Amino acid sequence: MKNKISSLNLIAATFITTTAMAQQVKNDSSSPKVEAAKVIGNWGDERIGLKLEGSAARPAHFQLPQLDVAARNNIEFKFDKDSKGDMGLKSATASGNVIFKVSLSQKNGAPFRIEARCDDATLDRGDKARVLTLKGGVDGWFQSGDGPRNQLRGQTVKITSQPDAATALIADIKGDAQGVRVDVPTPGKAAPGAKPITMTAQNAQLRQTQNGLDADVDGGTLGVRLEIPAMAKIAAPGALNNGLNLGAVVVTSQRASVRQADGQARFTGNARAASSGEGTMKFDVSADELSISRATNGEIAAIKTTGRARMKLDLPPDNKAETKPDTKPAESTNKIMFGRPNYLEVEANAATADLAKNVLIFEGDVKGFYRLIATEGQTTNQATPPTDYKFSSEQAVISYAPEAGSLARGLNIELTGKEQQPQIELPGFKIDEF
Repeated sequence: MKNKISSLNLIAATFITTTAMAQQVKNDSSSPKVEAAKVIGNWGDERIGLKLEGSAARPAHFQLPQLDVAARNNIEFKFDKDSKGDMGLKSATASGNVIFKVSLSQKNGAPFRIEARCDDATLDRGDKARVLTLKGGVDGWFQSGDGPRNQLRGQTVKITSQPDAATALIADIKGDAQGVRVDVPTPGKAAPGAKPITMTAQNAQLRQTQNGLDADVDGGTLGVRLEIPAMAKIAAPGALNNGLNLGAVVVTSQRASVRQADGQARFTGNARAASSGEGTMKFDVSADELSISRATNGEIAAIKTTGRARMKLDLPPDNKAETKPDTKPAESTNKIMFGRPNYLEVEANAATADLAKNVLIFEGDVKGFYRLIATEGQTTNQATPPTDYKFSSEQAVISYAPEAGSLARGLNIELTGKEQQPQIELPGFKIDEF
C-alpha cells in the first residue's frame, strides 16, 4: 500500500454532508469509488478522518486498486501528517461482514496482496510496520507478487509487514474450536502436478522471507495433523517406498515447524507418521521427534527420528503374484525352506528411512524382528503360520534393490556392532554333510 493515499483527501472535500444517501463519486482511475448510506467527515488538527456507514441493504464500500474495503456496518479512516507535512493514511477500520483487500508495498521485491473475509478488520500504518488485524471467522489468503497463495484461516489473524526487514511478513493465526489450517508449501518452485498438503493445528505463525515461507504451529488441545496424499505414480515396482506411498501418510504431533527453503518439516511431541487407507501396506514410525524432507513433487523423500524410535513396515510383495503354501504331502519330510520376510518391526535410539534410496538405517541399541511367511515347498500338508525371528545390534541397515526382480533377491539386512554383539535368529535348517 502506498505510504500516501492523497486521493482520500478528495473524499473529505466531496462528502461534506453527513447524510449522503447511497452516493457514489467517480473521478479518474486514481480516485476512489465510494458507496455508503451515510458519510461523515472530520477535520481539524486534533482529528482528521472519514467514516462510511452502511446497512444490510447497502454496505459501505471504499475501492482503490491498493485498498478495497466493504463492510455492512462501518468503515472509518484516520489521517495524519508525515515528517514532510504531507497527509497520509494512519489507520482504517471496518466492521460487520467485512471484505478487506490491501496491497502492502516492499522496499525490495513484489508487494504483498492480502484478501480476506472476517467480522472486523483494522489496518494500522506506522513508520516502520503495517499491522493488519482480522477477527472473527477469518477466511482469506496472502500472496507475494505472482507467487503461490498462502491460506489465512482462523478466529484471529494478525499480519505484520515491514518493507525493509529480512522477514517481510509475519502472520499470527489463532484458531477457534476447529483450529487453523495451513497449506504446506513444496520446497523451492513446485513441480507440475505437485499435490497440495494441508496441516491443521490450534495456532500458527507464518513468516515470509526471501527464501520462501516458514511455518510454526502449535497443536494445543487439538494436536497437529498433516496428511500427505498417495503417490500419483509408482517409480519402481516392489520398492520399499512403494509400501509407504501406496496410500496417504498421516503425521501427528504436538508441535511442528516447516521450512520451505530446504523442504524440511519437523514434528515434535509424540510424533508419529503412519500410512492410512484400506488396502495400503503398513508403514508406522513413532518417536519424540520426526523430521520429514520432501521432494519438489510434494512426496516424502526421507524421515529421520530423534529419541527412541519404533518402526513397523510391511515389506513389498514380489512383482509376480504371491505363491500359496503347498498343501500336498511332500515326498521328503527332511526338506525345510526358509520362506521369505514380509514384515519388519524395529526399535532404536535413532532411525532414518531414506525412501529415495530404499534404505532403512537404525542406530543405537537396535532391537527388532523380521517375519517369515510360508512358501511353496513346505514339507507339511498344512499351512505353516508366519514366524518372527529376533535380531539385535548397535546398528542395522536394511536395504532393498528393486532391480533384483524379487524381494528374496533384493532384500539385505546388515547388522554391525562393537560393544553390543550383533545377534540374529534364523529358521531351523539341517546339515547332512559337507
